[in-house]
Amino acid sequence: MTSGYNIDCDAGSLYYRNCYVIDSSGARNEIIGYTNNGDPVTKSATNAAGAAWSPQIFSLNSNGQQYQPYKGGNIPFGYLNFTPSTNADPQDLYYLNNVMPGAMAWKKQQTYTAKWWMPTFGLRKSGVSAEELAEIESSSSLTPKQHEKRIMFDKVALVGITSVVAIGLFTGIKKAIKR
Repeated sequence: MTSGYNIDCDAGSLYYRNCYVIDSSGARNEIIGYTNNGDPVTKSATNAAGAAWSPQIFSLNSNGQQYQPYKGGNIPFGYLNFTPSTNADPQDLYYLNNVMPGAMAWKKQQTYTAKWWMPTFGLRKSGVSAEELAEIESSSSLTPKQHEKRIMFDKVALVGITSVVAIGLFTGIKKAIKR
């Protein structure tokens, strides 16, 4: 097996030529950037529905031989933070951030702030704004503080009723056993 990344470049000036990582199958994968560790990020062929190409990372193992940590699948979206190479096509970066399947979902998850009342999981929540608080107070519904008080009162009442019923049942069963 070849050691190193096995990179091949087209003829041309240093900053404007396309370079490729030759993978173990012999396919040429165009380099579009580099990770913080210096590993190349490439455009690789894919059979995935709706995808024009798949981003891949090539890394080196402890013996200095090339391997793909995410071979057969896309790089997880959280890892797509890399430095573009000088020859990277801006359309490739646009595709990664806006067009590739899952790109908009990732972008929304990173930038969307749900309203305080939305039942969401995994998204940031906003607090109750002054306008919303004024609207809630002017309407016939309860304010958030009143709602919390009502829930606490209901919990205390439920515990009290449950205790009375349990004592009554215990006393009734005790009387029935004595007969």
